Amino acid sequence: MRVTPQLPPPSSPSSGSAAEAVLPEFRRTWWETGLRARADAGVLGVFAELPGLISKAVRVAWRADRVRTLLVAVATVGAGSMAAFGLLATQRILIELFAAGPTPDRVRAALPALAWLAVVTAIRGALGMVVGYALNGLTPRVLLDVEKELFADTTAVELRAFDDDQFAEGMERATRGTEAAIELVQTVMNLFAGLVSLLAVVVAVVTIHPLLLVALLVATVPTGYAALRAGHVKFGS
Repeated sequence: MRVTPQLPPPSSPSSGSAAEAVLPEFRRTWWETGLRARADAGVLGVFAELPGLISKAVRVAWRADRVRTLLVAVATVGAGSMAAFGLLATQRILIELFAAGPTPDRVRAALPALAWLAVVTAIRGALGMVVGYALNGLTPRVLLDVEKELFADTTAVELRAFDDDQFAEGMERATRGTEAAIELVQTVMNLFAGLVSLLAVVVAVVTIHPLLLVALLVATVPTGYAALRAGHVKFGS
């Protein structure tokens, strides 16, 4: 007598879906939250979130050290003003050097503008050192302030909350957030310095000739858009 082996019945689509339902759902880890938000934001979303990020950075820096925060702002504005005066002095030097007449006379006519350019460059360099000094002292104070706030919040939580895996992920995210606060403050300061420098160039260009503003826009707008798109693609990848 020969026994025919019994094959298992073919799996139906309903059994497959039942097996999938048993599997746990994947959820985002602590490091994916910020990256996913940046990747989904897009170029326009970055500008929409920018005012909130700037206000948070200013509040954290102001709460950590008001004197150094104000010093960075004033020195940055002063450095931008010196940049505008330096461009105007350079333009004046070129006008005097390329004017008609003997070379010694042209050099002597350019000496006041050269002296003014040297003074402006020295002042701008000194203000840059002031900004660096203030930021170096502001960074540890920002870290201390955000860590104190983190410890004040976490010590008020019940002890059993630390056994929850979601709370553990939130703690990990918050701990990394203290380091991100320093980067946020530094990035906002650099953004402010870049905007001040750009405004100084705009003022100098308009003073020299208004049509040069068009050339400045043609040179800066595509570069800025390309940088935003490159950042978006980076986070998306």
